[in-house]
Amino acid sequence: MLKPAASSGWHSHVGPEYTVINDGTVYIQQAPGCVPVAYTAGRAVFIQAGVPHVVSNPGPETAEAVVTYTLPAEHAVRDDAASACP
Repeated sequence: MLKPAASSGWHSHVGPEYTVINDGTVYIQQAPGCVPVAYTAGRAVFIQAGVPHVVSNPGPETAEAVVTYTLPAEHAVRDDAASACP
């Protein structure tokens, strides 16, 4: 769940991320392209391992998504990252 005006902060994962948006709209900004892309309910997102990204909900309603990670057992789910875009 991503509340209005919320953001995940810049981060990455050691394995790929698969996300399905169930409700609302989220914006995902990935390095190196840096253009925020809107994903609405019913859309799926794939983010490659090691790619810095940020997920945000600038809208007025809560967004919901199901996220699946494929990670080695000994690694954390996420690693914080510095902003990859100006």
